Amino acid sequence: MSGMLSLKERFETAQAEYDVLKQRCESQAVRWEWVDGFLYRPEPFFHEREQFSRGRVIPREPKNNLERATFAQYGFNKDNQLVVVRYNQAFGKVVELFYVQNGAVTEGTRYDVDHKLINVNRQYFVDDHIVRYEVLAQPPFSEPRWSKIENYHYTNGKLARIEGSNSRFEITYSKRGVLHTIAGYYGVNGQRLVYRRPRKEETQKALGERLHKAFVQLIPKALANVEITEPVFNVTLCYSVASVGWDFFPPTLGVIYESDRQETIAKRQSLAGYLWNPHNFYNGDVADLWGLLDDDLREACRLLGQEMGLSSRGCTFGQKLLRRVARDLADFNWSTIFSIMPDFVIYPYLNEGASHVEFMRDFSASVPQERIAQFQENGYFYR
Repeated sequence: MSGMLSLKERFETAQAEYDVLKQRCESQAVRWEWVDGFLYRPEPFFHEREQFSRGRVIPREPKNNLERATFAQYGFNKDNQLVVVRYNQAFGKVVELFYVQNGAVTEGTRYDVDHKLINVNRQYFVDDHIVRYEVLAQPPFSEPRWSKIENYHYTNGKLARIEGSNSRFEITYSKRGVLHTIAGYYGVNGQRLVYRRPRKEETQKALGERLHKAFVQLIPKALANVEITEPVFNVTLCYSVASVGWDFFPPTLGVIYESDRQETIAKRQSLAGYLWNPHNFYNGDVADLWGLLDDDLREACRLLGQEMGLSSRGCTFGQKLLRRVARDLADFNWSTIFSIMPDFVIYPYLNEGASHVEFMRDFSASVPQERIAQFQENGYFYR
């Protein structure tokens, strides 16, 4: 590493080297793979730590730019080392990452679709084991630069500890040497189980059945613990796709009151575009469902979220589970807890600004069709 520029110095020179790096690295690529997502990451256990699904190699090149925009392209040299990554975007645009090997150091330089520098990263190796990863980045919109450094420590040839600037990860393995757990430690007192390999019987289906039963039983109890003194128009099971690997379960419980509906009508706001979102009325999290879960159910929530995050299907299983919970809770006698309107409904709601199409996908799979037809006739949905 003697004579090598510091990462900060390298960052200053890299912007002018796009053409040189592109020609150098692409000329070395002798084999290409098309992948539906992220597959090759320099950080050990990146997918397990970030609850991010691994991409899969596809057998053919995409047919056109529209199809190509959903895939990444990885280029390897004659020694099977990764030298080029192309993250394809819409309209034929490409974010590019070029890797250069320099002895025990591999340096990556990433450029955006306009060939502007995004970041520079380095991987340091000892005896073919990565021992350090560092990155210096310039985010978009002229935000301050940020950096990340991780150091990797091994025991008997197995990665045992990852140390970052403000975090630490402790890793354990089974007797057969297979990854078992990753525990994360953050700041002074923060810690959480980041990953645990599921037991054979802990399938998504089995975990989903446990949580379905628990949610149907406990959601009414959670809402009964809240002092609700006015008629309720609907209850929402709010979830976030951005939290699919972490906090997807349990859903937060939202309430929209009849007074909220009347206020929406009085203000002549769009019923279809405004009425169904509990956060518009600051009622998106009114009851504590988490507090009613025992440790086993909390771990089932975490584990199912983990497995969904690592799955190529993402949160699809969880969305279907919440729709099923909503359908079963539609039969609950809610009037024993609080006053409800004759057209009361319960449904899942996507927190991230659900489009009407996304909203209707959840709503139509959770609410009786005759009630949907009634709302449609009254102008509660877009036509």
